Amino acid sequence: MAYDFISQVQETSKNLDSLEQMLGKGLNIPYNATNSGSRKIMNGTHQSHTLVLDQGEIPFIMTGFENRFGDHSSSIIETDREYQVIAKIPKFSHAPNHHYWLILKDTRSNMLHAVERISYKYVTEVYGYLHNNSTMDTYMPGSIIPNNEVLRRSTGFDQYGNKTNGRNLNVGYMANDKNMEDSVLISDIC
Repeated sequence: MAYDFISQVQETSKNLDSLEQMLGKGLNIPYNATNSGSRKIMNGTHQSHTLVLDQGEIPFIMTGFENRFGDHSSSIIETDREYQVIAKIPKFSHAPNHHYWLILKDTRSNMLHAVERISYKYVTEVYGYLHNNSTMDTYMPGSIIPNNEVLRRSTGFDQYGNKTNGRNLNVGYMANDKNMEDSVLISDIC
């Protein structure tokens, strides 16, 4: 029996919001249509291994999907409805604004929710990323937090909410014996 690839794709596409979702990480590759399959696989693996930069930049060449991927970041806490701040409970009495919980009440259903304020997220023993809590820190008991308010996100976003995955560099391609097999020479000399 032959494998019916076309019907498999059609069946899978019924569960997608848009056909763009089939491309996955490929949506973040500039000039995707002109890249080879092996380069796309390598780029997808590299995207999974990137570190969150503290002072990242918006890329000079964008695909238009960087922010859409960023919107699904696990570092973002965004309200899904309007809340009232009921209490602010610090973990440490000597540093009350360093690590605390906001106790929130849904203004419609009166259900309570807790949001933890942390400044750093440990991913492994030697790696993690910082959070930008400047919005969350402005709310005190009695405050109303509007719907769709971003309370916290990693420092991998700029002040406008754009995802910043790296730094822009000026690059010169040179063929010499020191950069064979995809190695890269980096210099701070312009």
